[in-house]
Formats: sequence, structure tokens, C-alpha cells
Amino acid sequence: MIPLKVKIPNTSLGQVLTVRDLALALQIKVTNVSSNWKKKGDYCGFWKRFLEKEAERLAGIQNLGVFRNVLSLLIYGLVLFPTYENFINSVAVSVFWVVLTKNVNLVPALLADVMVKEVKLSFIVKAPAHPVIPAPVPISFEEADDMRATISRLTKENEGLLSELNREIGE
Repeated sequence: MIPLKVKIPNTSLGQVLTVRDLALALQIKVTNVSSNWKKKGDYCGFWKRFLEKEAERLAGIQNLGVFRNVLSLLIYGLVLFPTYENFINSVAVSVFWVVLTKNVNLVPALLADVMVKEVKLSFIVKAPAHPVIPAPVPISFEEADDMRATISRLTKENEGLLSELNREIGE
């Protein structure tokens, strides 16, 4: 057994994750979290079976919010950031923690990573850090009614075009 000591470093954002914080988020006893923190190769983390047992326990007591947390951690470790088979490493735990506590959307970064690694793009796509959200523009009731009418007309045209397309392709 490799002791978890006091903290798990989160190098991505400079955040420090304590055993107690992780245990609270997963609703697992602190002693169970630290006793199941194992070393595999160059990484520390949890074995899949430990987290699966905890997920089963949480599902059994209908604690679905925390069940989703444990399931998310399993997905991060086994699907998104795998290193060793059936092992959820500290990188996956750190990413899980950032997503859980900062409510970060990792989809753009994950897609860019896949594109660079799998498709072998020779460039890096840089997405804006924060999307620009336009300010609401006030409109009159007449303009709103006109927009509703346009949407309705376009919806009917779309349905007609889809019907015509289906006839042409024989469906």
C-alpha cells in the first residue's frame, strides 16, 4: 500500500486536493480513500474494482448525485485518460476534481487533443478561453411576432423540403 499522505497535487491549475475533500465528494470514508490509493508504474490512483464497489453501494442506497461523481471518475480514468488497464490514475482524479469543483467544460480541450494526436494535425487549435456572450437586444412586440411568424413559415418550408427529399430518395 502506498500512503496518500496529506495531499494530491493538481498541477493543471495549481490546486491541491486533500484526501478529505475527495472522500467528501465521493462519500467514501477517508480511511478507505487513503488505504485504496495505490501505486501502479509511474502513477498513483485507484483500482477500478474499488470505485465500482463504491458506485454499487451508492446506487443501492439511492445516492444518485454522488453515484454520478464516482461514475464520472471511472469514465475519466478508464476512457478519457487511461494509463493502465483497470486503473484510475492521479491525472484522471485531478481532472475529475477540477471539473467537479470549477464546473469546467473539457469537451473542447479533449476534442482538440484527439484531433492533434489521432488525426495528426500539424497545428494546435486555440479556442478562446471564455466565449463572448452577446448582450441582449431589446425588441418590440411587433418584431417578436414577426420573428415567430418567420420561424413558423421556415419550419413548414423545412418539413415540405424534407418530405420532397424523402420522396426523391425513395424513403
